[in-house]
Amino acid sequence: MTDRMETHSEVFYLPDERARQLLAFAAAHPRIIRAEEACRRELGLTPARYVLLLHRLIDTQQALDIDPVLTHRLRRIRDEDRAGTARRLGTTH
Repeated sequence: MTDRMETHSEVFYLPDERARQLLAFAAAHPRIIRAEEACRRELGLTPARYVLLLHRLIDTQQALDIDPVLTHRLRRIRDEDRAGTARRLGTTH
């Protein structure tokens, strides 16, 4: 199964089944650092690709339709991580 991303036009699409897989994996493995092998085995993705797809997915209505509570939690965690990184680097967003 191929995940399509077209960054030049900001189009992002994942089939619903794939989106559900990513969200279910995120719910089952809250810390990707401990789940690198599971990521490869269960999703067939490198951890970096998984995180990229997940971060794009949680900004879509599709993710909210599938699991709104998880989507909001993942957005909050991502935003907190980004804010912490910005603080450590002395930059602001």
